[in-house]
Amino acid sequence: MKAMPSNCNNINETANRIRQTRALSGLTRPELEKNYDVKNTTLAKWESGVTMLSLKGAHQLVNAFKANSVFCTAEWLLSGEGEEPYVVSFANPVASAEVITKDPAILLMEELRSFKKIYSNAVVCLINDDTMLPQFALGDYVGGIKIEKEDIGPLFNKACIVEFLDGRKKLRQVIPGRQFGLYNLYATNMRARLQPSILMDVELKTIAPIVWHRFLGD
Repeated sequence: MKAMPSNCNNINETANRIRQTRALSGLTRPELEKNYDVKNTTLAKWESGVTMLSLKGAHQLVNAFKANSVFCTAEWLLSGEGEEPYVVSFANPVASAEVITKDPAILLMEELRSFKKIYSNAVVCLINDDTMLPQFALGDYVGGIKIEKEDIGPLFNKACIVEFLDGRKKLRQVIPGRQFGLYNLYATNMRARLQPSILMDVELKTIAPIVWHRFLGD
């Protein structure tokens, strides 16, 4: 079965990464336009997935985030590859430890990095659709541990991060396909708007059962 086009998935994932990093920095759209020459209307289109983030725009955002104590790379914003954003300092040098530790975005990023550090075969995915409601919602982070595909038997119908051959990652339930080495992928939300609920006989690169699930409200 041929892989589905990834343009829509990529642009939505990029939009989510921009929103998450901007939330971590505390910058508003008007502030980015006033202080860093990132047009409000352009940023709104990037963050809503209307237009794809450009390389120039990625570097503008990286510089703005760094100026507000958040380290981020253009590569991560554009593709999700490399190290996730993290706070390197605070504009207010006397910010209290209590304020720092209670910031949910910071805590989430710290826990995410710790999870990936502890498990060398960990994989993390930012959910960018509604296909796995009600348990997993848009904007949630999930983490899994990669396993050998032949070991997945006891985990059939469990939520797993699946990686397609083209590098896309999605959260789906998995059962065997009609041929050895192929898998059927199922969503739990049959009314999902943008994604097919079932993909049949898909060849996968990796499978990672979910062991970690967080959202900013945790």
